[in-house]
Amino acid sequence: MAADLTVIILSYNTRAVTSRYLSYLEKSVRVCRRALGNRIQVLVIDNHSSDGTVALIRTRFPQVKILAQKTNLGYSRGNNLALKRARTPYILLLNSDVFVKSDTLLNSLKYISQNRDCDVLCLKLENPDGSPQTSWGFLPTPPRTVLWTLGLENLPLARNLIRPIYPRHWVTGLEWFSTSFFLIKRQVYQKTGGFDPGLFLFMEDVEWCHRIRAAGLNICYNRHLRVVHLRGFTTKKLSPRDLLTRNLDGLLHFHRRHYRNTAGLVNGFLIFGMQIRSFYYFLTGRPELAGAYQYAAGKLIKAIV
Repeated sequence: MAADLTVIILSYNTRAVTSRYLSYLEKSVRVCRRALGNRIQVLVIDNHSSDGTVALIRTRFPQVKILAQKTNLGYSRGNNLALKRARTPYILLLNSDVFVKSDTLLNSLKYISQNRDCDVLCLKLENPDGSPQTSWGFLPTPPRTVLWTLGLENLPLARNLIRPIYPRHWVTGLEWFSTSFFLIKRQVYQKTGGFDPGLFLFMEDVEWCHRIRAAGLNICYNRHLRVVHLRGFTTKKLSPRDLLTRNLDGLLHFHRRHYRNTAGLVNGFLIFGMQIRSFYYFLTGRPELAGAYQYAAGKLIKAIV
């Protein structure tokens, strides 16, 4: 009972990799059960896929419980639906483009159960070629957001004064981590309520990490435990304009929730920053990116009105 686990996977049109990630996960489940004698349930929330994902899972992986939705609930609401159903002391949020190793579940459960101060465990994410992914950073406070939007956050002087939202290299004291592999003790969900349902896609991991830390809970990162993440697989169909605007929507939502008094000022800097970037990409002959940033600036202006 002590190490029982619910694995939650949000799925949306990922049939091309479904068999692979579930096969890897199946092996890891077997290894973990043999070693710990625990119960592990795999729960897939499918956000109204149109590529046959649901049928494939039901046919090839009948042991997996699948909740097929009639609409796309988004990342936050879809995961929250599964989190409400989980009753085990440990819950793993796993992206549908993450491939675990045979000993991943076992080693992760051992680590989080043996470290009492660890409430959330995140692992090192790697590309298929073994190169590391930057999947962490510092919370987007107003000063950090202003530096980021002006393209200054990774300049040496600025970086030394204010730690960047998206550091280029690993540093200590990181404040948010990707939820691509996010192993939590159930009390984390009970104390925080899961993801912010107002975030459809992007920034939901940053926002939840903020509330987890504010609740006095600890997020641990183990660089020695690794999984492969096909970064961008689930969002590759989005245009640069859609990717940018969804990110900015999430960032502005974050500020309205956690920094309400300065959200209007931050929005103004975001508009200015997007226009500068649009002009830069226009001058350097990249019209698609120039148009994306100009469109984003227009949406931010409408947010004021």
